[in-house]
Amino acid sequence: MHFLLYSRITADSIRVSLGAPEYSYFFLLKEFRPVFERLGSVAVISNPEAEADSLYDSCAARGEPCVLIAFTAPHNAPAGLRCPVVPLFAWEFERIPDETWGGNARSDWRRVLQECTRGITLSGHARM
Repeated sequence: MHFLLYSRITADSIRVSLGAPEYSYFFLLKEFRPVFERLGSVAVISNPEAEADSLYDSCAARGEPCVLIAFTAPHNAPAGLRCPVVPLFAWEFERIPDETWGGNARSDWRRVLQECTRGITLSGHARM
């Protein structure tokens, strides 16, 4: 299994991003990376639109499954890729955003998660 790991905040941008929305996803990627490395091979990418599909195609040609783990809120997860995308996101509230605002249909996370078909949430509210 090959995992592509992505966060909009990178080692190069973290200093100017502290306190900004989603800055903590950089630290989540850093902490979860060893877990994914135990499960398969890992590549950290910085531009999923430019990198993910070619890496996915290379893996597919070798018969190796490949998935993009996007450390970001679902509405910011890459869309329209051949490579399957799994958003890994933190959520601290009782329910996810389920309506469109600002003219952005992706602000309704139900749409995004339906497109992705899967997601990983870090939330006490996700327990059954």
